[in-house]
Amino acid sequence: MRNTASVGTRRLVFLACALAGCGPDSGRGGGGRDGGADGGSGIPGLASIDVTPANASFTIVNGAPASGDFVATGHFQDGHLADVTAQVGWSLADGGLGTVDKGHYTSITAHGGKTMLQASDGVHQGSAQLVLKYSATRVSTDDGSTAPADSATKFAGATNEPTLAPPVVYPLDGVLAPRNLGELEVQWKKPAAAADLFEVSFVSPTFELEVYTNAVQPQGGRLSLLNQEWSALADSVAGSGVNVAVRALAVSDPTKIGGSSPVVMNVGTDEVKGGIYYWSAAGAAGTVEGIKRHQFGDTTSPAAAFYTQNDAVFVNAISSTTHCVACHVLSRDGTKFAVTYDGGNDTSALFDVATKTSIIAPSVDLAWNFAAMSPDGMRMVGSHDGVIKIYDISGGATTGTVLGTVPTAGWGTHPDWSPDGKSLVFVRTPSASVDWGFTKGSIVVMTDDGMGNFNNPMTIVTSAGENNYYPSFSPDNKWILFDRSTGDSYDDPDATLYVISADGKIGPIRLNAANAMGQLTNSWPRWSPFVQTNGPNGDLLYFTFSSKRDYGIEMGSLNAGNPTRPQVWMSAFDPKIASGNMDPSDAPFWLPFQDVMTNNHIAQWTQAIVGIN
Repeated sequence: MRNTASVGTRRLVFLACALAGCGPDSGRGGGGRDGGADGGSGIPGLASIDVTPANASFTIVNGAPASGDFVATGHFQDGHLADVTAQVGWSLADGGLGTVDKGHYTSITAHGGKTMLQASDGVHQGSAQLVLKYSATRVSTDDGSTAPADSATKFAGATNEPTLAPPVVYPLDGVLAPRNLGELEVQWKKPAAAADLFEVSFVSPTFELEVYTNAVQPQGGRLSLLNQEWSALADSVAGSGVNVAVRALAVSDPTKIGGSSPVVMNVGTDEVKGGIYYWSAAGAAGTVEGIKRHQFGDTTSPAAAFYTQNDAVFVNAISSTTHCVACHVLSRDGTKFAVTYDGGNDTSALFDVATKTSIIAPSVDLAWNFAAMSPDGMRMVGSHDGVIKIYDISGGATTGTVLGTVPTAGWGTHPDWSPDGKSLVFVRTPSASVDWGFTKGSIVVMTDDGMGNFNNPMTIVTSAGENNYYPSFSPDNKWILFDRSTGDSYDDPDATLYVISADGKIGPIRLNAANAMGQLTNSWPRWSPFVQTNGPNGDLLYFTFSSKRDYGIEMGSLNAGNPTRPQVWMSAFDPKIASGNMDPSDAPFWLPFQDVMTNNHIAQWTQAIVGIN
């Protein structure tokens, strides 16, 4: 479990930030000015300004704007008071929440939030705290729902009946999602007693939404937020959280109602940027195996096939037709793509992403199993049979040549290049037969001597019998994610995620919140490519990993017709908490652009998606 004191501290800081007007839109501070005296030489004899009410709350109800009046009272040096509302300039620290004209506030309608309202004569300033709440209700028609238009009234005044309580199984309690996740499905288990009308609620000081549905699934129920509802939620609570709960009743006896315990869903202040390329193995009939990709935050379509077995048509020792495409890596800018075929150890290739033309044609001589590209995309390290070589991938005349070999002092594999280009991390194991299956791996960091050679090996995680593998450098170069298991590095059910500082001084720290409990095969951790902001609390990072865990009622132990399979999940990471040697992860969320009927893993990030569709 993560340190609750740290979590509480972070959330309180977020709240203080919002009240001070330093939220995600505060860069637009000063908006909503009415062109009054602000910026002038001041009102003669004025000593100070009070704004009343000092704390004001407004509510947007089903899209109707809220409004109200503030009064600025001037305290003068001779002791008298006067109404100076029409003489001062008015503004909002977060101008995205509305406008103020001579003390009259008019809200926006798209979302809620918290800010400071200010009145100033150019010399003196008074302020008030302003809370804007977004409130809406909707009756769903999703999944064939025919919930009655008066559903909300049926949930008023009923008595509590615990057997009608539908436990929420997604989102996970304590999740921290980026502002541009864009899609969210709430899922719940069937209550013990029969119920046929459900209320899904989202409640915070700045946001309230109730959606009603009578659609049921064999395992329970689900409800998807509309895109505009997610936007309203995310913009209203960014930097804080919302309580998600489900209530249920039987229409035949609406005097009794059951309610779930709420789960807390937090929303970050920033959007996540970048593209994800992941391997999608065959699942449902007709599914084509290969690499899919998606621009994070795009809610217009699911992940699209990029490079599949139908693209891999060439002759090698294994096949003269199509080939399995699996382990892949991309340059940070997303312009180059390296891939291995047929499970590795045979043939590899390098392509230009935009055109899918070969930079290095499929070749046995240049085969690699795991690879990483330098930050500038000019070189690549690749491991094959325990040897890590450095390749020229510049696209020039020497492309494909071996520039050197990394002195691993043992079987070396799973390399990753730091974003600043100064370090290389890899796994060293005393013995192995293949790069993807070994035991007793240790994590080693080496530094570039300035001439393109890696030296000065430092073992930051020494195996004491356990296996450490799949290391990955954070975008700020300071942290290394990796996997740990008791057995083989290939598809080990007890694989769990750890982090250690790149200098080996902090950690290893088990990422308990992200890992959860059980044999979940939490594998292939990879960082998103940018450092986000965490409100006033510093940086916030995100990472993805593959996991064979339940996705609510959609997949796993609650759905026998759709058993557990690997999917890509994502978790937030607070480096300030990690610096205190405590679990810096949050509960993860399922990436909504996936197909739950396919096996999805090995998510690799780029700074952007480039090239053809």
